[in-house]
Amino acid sequence: MGVRKLIGPLSSIPSLPYLDRYQYRTVFRGLFQFVTSVFLPCRKTPSDTQVWIARLRSGARLRMRKHWLIGGLASLLTLAGLAFIQEGPQEPPGSEDMVEPEYPSGQPIAFPHDQHAGSQPGQNNMDCQYCHYSAERSVDAGIPSVSSCWGCHQAIPGSNNPEEVAKIQQYIQSGDPIPWVRIYKVADHVHFPHMRHLNAGLECQQCHGEVQELQVLDSRDPAWGGDNMGWCVECHRQPDDTGKAQASTDCTVCHY
Repeated sequence: MGVRKLIGPLSSIPSLPYLDRYQYRTVFRGLFQFVTSVFLPCRKTPSDTQVWIARLRSGARLRMRKHWLIGGLASLLTLAGLAFIQEGPQEPPGSEDMVEPEYPSGQPIAFPHDQHAGSQPGQNNMDCQYCHYSAERSVDAGIPSVSSCWGCHQAIPGSNNPEEVAKIQQYIQSGDPIPWVRIYKVADHVHFPHMRHLNAGLECQQCHGEVQELQVLDSRDPAWGGDNMGWCVECHRQPDDTGKAQASTDCTVCHY
């Protein structure tokens, strides 16, 4: 329509030499189409078939990704199952420490707590933390090293049990640690930081019982009953000097 408006007035022009008005119209139409094709290129819109093919390809890619994801997860689960079957059920950490000892005294070296920590005549009245050195600053109370034991017994021969003191010297000479057998142990899902309880003013005997009166620790259950959570909760609920509970009873305090 625009071309006709532009070329329409040429129909009234009288015949020119060599070209008539129809030839002029053809020439101008060709020039107009050439100019618009060069300076105003048109954009082709995709056909319905092209749009359908593009959607089909996109859907195929999504399905392929989903299949790869499902296949990868299935492979991981299969490998995990095979590893579990081959290894078998594992013992909880620390369970090897709870095996019944083969030593007559319950320990590789007979350690009479009453002789060391007792307050009776002839006993040494040692503080618990002299041997359990990390109780005030760590989660675990710690156990004495061979050098700690030998440091004392070089000066104190231990006339009551000289054969047990000789065992300490044997460990010093061999360079091996003393394989103490663990007596007190909370469950694996319980977190008991010694330093928090001692810094709060609790005595060792409140949880472990009157250890300083025992010669051999042959009981697996301390004062709190071994796995009696109610005993711990009741202790936390006890009021302090201000009348408030002395410790929180929230589950995350001990279980995390």
